[in-house]
Amino acid sequence: MKVLSSILWITLGAGTAFIVLKSQWWSVKIIHPDRIRSSKRLIIGGAIIRWIFISIIFIAAGFYSIAALLIVFASYMTSRILILFIWQKRFESNKGNIH
Repeated sequence: MKVLSSILWITLGAGTAFIVLKSQWWSVKIIHPDRIRSSKRLIIGGAIIRWIFISIIFIAAGFYSIAALLIVFASYMTSRILILFIWQKRFESNKGNIH
């Protein structure tokens, strides 16, 4: 596998992790206890859309090669952990502030 395609797959995995986490953050920020029905739809619909998005990325990488699939998966999981670790400091500094 060429270096350029490896960089592309790493970037795609990291970008997917960021987009998925940002959409989860947005969904949680929008839900409201007074609007139970629309909040359920938002969370379930958002989860389905995220799963489809992740599946498309993984399937595309799998069609390219198994190595590309493994690179995308590894960069996705590593980026997800790093992003959550960085965001954790922001969450801890905003304790008590729900919205």
